[in-house]
Amino acid sequence: MITIPSQQATQQTRTQTMMPLLALCLGYFVTILDVTVVNVALVNIKEHLGANVTGLQWIVDGYALVFASLLLTGGALGDRRGSRTIFLVGFALFTLASTLCSLAPTLLVLQIARTVQGLGAPLLVPYSLALLNTIYTDARKRAQAIGVWAAVASIGALSGPLLGGVLVNAFGWRSIFLINLPIGILGFLLTARSIAPSTPQGGRSLDLPGQGASILALGLLTFALIEGNSVGSTSPLILAAYAGSALFFLFLLMREKTTSHPMLPLALFRERTFSATNVVAVCQTFTFTGFLFVMSLFLQQVKHLDLFEADGLPSQLRTNGSAQKGVVIKDPNFGHISGIVADGHILPHIDNQRQIEIALPLKINAILVNPARLCHL
Repeated sequence: MITIPSQQATQQTRTQTMMPLLALCLGYFVTILDVTVVNVALVNIKEHLGANVTGLQWIVDGYALVFASLLLTGGALGDRRGSRTIFLVGFALFTLASTLCSLAPTLLVLQIARTVQGLGAPLLVPYSLALLNTIYTDARKRAQAIGVWAAVASIGALSGPLLGGVLVNAFGWRSIFLINLPIGILGFLLTARSIAPSTPQGGRSLDLPGQGASILALGLLTFALIEGNSVGSTSPLILAAYAGSALFFLFLLMREKTTSHPMLPLALFRERTFSATNVVAVCQTFTFTGFLFVMSLFLQQVKHLDLFEADGLPSQLRTNGSAQKGVVIKDPNFGHISGIVADGHILPHIDNQRQIEIALPLKINAILVNPARLCHL
């Protein structure tokens, strides 16, 4: 078959377009994957490293805490060093931390390595979107690329519990971190080869006092909520942590209100749409991630389901058990699949506010119905 030059040019252009998108999606995918994948491995980690519930909470929350705390500041680093450079650093740091997690000999080492993972995540997420906007200058192609990029987040959240169950059942808990190595290496190489270096913008200063206050405020609050279960919620240490968290939050508000280069411009919250969507996002994330942590422990330790059953995999893939035993974890995950399909075919014809009005009752229904089904397991 003879390929004419125009066909060769088209194929080359398509490759040049897809490779950067794949690299950026891999960066987003691996960070969201590690938010959910660890939950199904908690019981296995507890058995091998001798962890209690408090220790398991730090494995999950240490990553999320650092990820969330540094997300805004991570977005400012690219202006000073270049988006591509920071994105590559994020891939390298995340992959290295994943290797340390897989080799962790003790619970403390695993918790520290998860924190280092959290340092890499805020370097990947904002710059995957920033680079996407830079690479795809055509509005239509940019919209399509953002749609793929957003769908990857749902796929990452979905595949975490499912993939984690398969890996832990076959290879043990360390495998959920080893799976990040090929993803990270591939993403790093694709980024280095297919994305051109970006020029630092400069001019945007880092709000270090605000960043420090936000880390301390969230860190002390997380410490009080987690350690309060073992130390006692009314102990002087926990009460001091709550008080310190409140003080740092107040300092953060004062700092962001008065500084000329705020990390989080408070004026944004005067916009009703911005405030409302952020409240919805917080509530949705709170219920989803909290559900995974509690239900994974409940189904495996209280109901004594194996990993396949707790994840809700199809009955053909399970080692034993009835078809209903996986329904609790399965329903939210299949909701993500439905969202991805609907987003491409139905939701473009519905305005954003109506989408939220439709989604929230469905989410509330899932939260209320799933606990009731536990009685039938």
